[in-house]
Amino acid sequence: MTWREKYLNQIVCGDCLELMPELPAGTVDLILTDPPWFAPVATYTGRDVKRNYADFAPLIYWWERGYIKEAKRVLANTAWFLSFCGSVSLSVFYPTIYNFWKAVDVLVWDKGRIGMGRPWRKQYELIIAAHDEDYCKGDMATRADILKFTPINHTNRTHQAEKPVTLLSELIKATTAEGAIIFDPFVGTGATAVAAQKLNRNYIGLEINPDYCEIARKRLAQEVLINA
Repeated sequence: MTWREKYLNQIVCGDCLELMPELPAGTVDLILTDPPWFAPVATYTGRDVKRNYADFAPLIYWWERGYIKEAKRVLANTAWFLSFCGSVSLSVFYPTIYNFWKAVDVLVWDKGRIGMGRPWRKQYELIIAAHDEDYCKGDMATRADILKFTPINHTNRTHQAEKPVTLLSELIKATTAEGAIIFDPFVGTGATAVAAQKLNRNYIGLEINPDYCEIARKRLAQEVLINA
């Protein structure tokens, strides 16, 4: 079985670090993903809280020497790397990505409504956008670096961190042309793949959770029927 037969327009269940080496170098036109966020360890002893950034080291090693290194390898020279990111994990995400790509920007997804917490409630998520070339293969439209899209209501989500297809579609249109290969190594329940399919792009989705894989496959099959 060739890599195209196994991966192209498929949701493949497994660990991305084990599966990504099977993809040839330079074959992906966009990585668009929402990886697990992590933060420095907080140790609680009664009412005392100790934050230890050194405990972050194993995660940093996994992120930089494993996943990011492999992500860079599979991307074409003209490709973009787009990754959702939390405000705390930005301290690890950004410098690592900065070491691998020539240009790195941070976009803001403005959800238009506040979440939980006090006194400051989060109304946004960050998206790191990285690339090497000076030109873009997308639709060439100009866009603000603040993207305003309504999040999915929690009662309608198939994944706790599911992103709206409208937002993912905007990111795909801005960075790729039709026929491109969109890769999501943490595809969850398939929102990135659905957006790619709707825009006449190819997709590759990897997901370690078998239950999410099954939801993603059913979701994509339904989209095909709807569009037929």
